[in-house]
Amino acid sequence: MFAAPLSDMLKKQIYAITGQTAAGKTDYALRLAGRCNGELISCDSRQVYRQLNVVTGKNLPPRARFYRRHHWAGLTIGYYLIPSPTGPVPVWLYDLISPDQACSSYDWARSARWAIDDIQSRNKTPVIVGGTYLYLKHLLYGVQTETIAPDWALRRQLASDSIPQLQARLEKEAPQQFARLSPSDRHNPQRLIRKIEIARHPDPPGPRPLSLIQDPAFRIELTGIRYRDRADLVAAIKIRVEARLRQGAVSETKRLLKQYPADAPGLHTIGYTQLIAWLSQKNNLDQVKDQWITKEVQYAKRQYTFMKTDRRIRWRLR
Repeated sequence: MFAAPLSDMLKKQIYAITGQTAAGKTDYALRLAGRCNGELISCDSRQVYRQLNVVTGKNLPPRARFYRRHHWAGLTIGYYLIPSPTGPVPVWLYDLISPDQACSSYDWARSARWAIDDIQSRNKTPVIVGGTYLYLKHLLYGVQTETIAPDWALRRQLASDSIPQLQARLEKEAPQQFARLSPSDRHNPQRLIRKIEIARHPDPPGPRPLSLIQDPAFRIELTGIRYRDRADLVAAIKIRVEARLRQGAVSETKRLLKQYPADAPGLHTIGYTQLIAWLSQKNNLDQVKDQWITKEVQYAKRQYTFMKTDRRIRWRLR
């Protein structure tokens, strides 16, 4: 066996675990972290929100302490300790922002780079884990618009706009960009606001940002986990939704609605959307559960459709 070239040996290892919802990504990442002296970085667009715990599946231990490490542009970067077979493991990028604010892939990627630097400065290994591939793609490959910083004054101005109002504004300011949006993006207030920011800066300054993949300092291993059989995917999601209902998803949603409007960016997501509709209309809870499961299954299918174009991902089947 030949030794690896010195240049490869000196590279800093980063692991990234992505894949379908309910596929066991966090369990896999925790086992990996135990083997590589690692710390987790959550890549989940719902878990970035404070107070959104049960529906988003943060699975934090009771009275978990948040260790704040950094603060920039309205985002609070830190970690919690969560249990694992080898002992407590830090998980970063939970609770970045409050539910009434938007968190773009730019915001998350900047925060992730800060967390990576902090983890590696202590000779630990970053293990990125989560199914929000848009976030991960931005971090790994960069985007031309990354150099356009958040316009916080604009975000505050648009925070109270409804989705139809945001759609109308973007269609007026950037009709071609609006026409290219997917149905999901057209109904996502965070992404609409970010597109409006970008539309006001049509020519990003400077060259394309250096991505993690292109950075010679890093060696990145990218793993995806998905279900081989659709029936297994549906069964796993059903178990997860029922567990979250038992754990207090309804009471959590009621508590959040006392503090934030129903169309707050953090609440405009699967699980909360169905529960909010049920609380306002008082439909049968079993019907709401079925709707929640259906939306999660549809989301899992879209996840794989989006991810399978990335040839760097090495897939593990369940």
